[in-house]
Amino acid sequence: MLSPGTIPTAPGWYPLIFLSLGLVLLSIHLFKRYYEQDPAEEKLEEDGGGDAEIDAPFDQEMKVLAWFVLLLVVLWAFGFLIGVPFFFVTFLRWWAKERWLRVLSIAGIFTVLMYLVVEVGFRIILYRGWVFEY
Repeated sequence: MLSPGTIPTAPGWYPLIFLSLGLVLLSIHLFKRYYEQDPAEEKLEEDGGGDAEIDAPFDQEMKVLAWFVLLLVVLWAFGFLIGVPFFFVTFLRWWAKERWLRVLSIAGIFTVLMYLVVEVGFRIILYRGWVFEY
């Protein structure tokens, strides 16, 4: 049993904790973004536009945000060595519309570099994922 105020040494719950906190912050941001309008934006609308910062449409922002939520879920479930290449392949192929050869080469090269730098170079074991933990 852990004494009060100590952190468990097994990192199994860390991704779930961080993912949960991230989803809470994301929910707050989405609520504010959807239901509130920035006073500066209201003034620009009254003035007829002007030199405003180009803002992506709300649905476009939500699509990109959904991709990053997918990344967090895949990393939590399957770990870095499976999650990162899976995310690269899905994101680059279906969102960026890249060719298969380029997508697979980028995903493969980045995964090998990540493994060599982090696991071999720094001797840090990458998170293996909830699925492979049990």
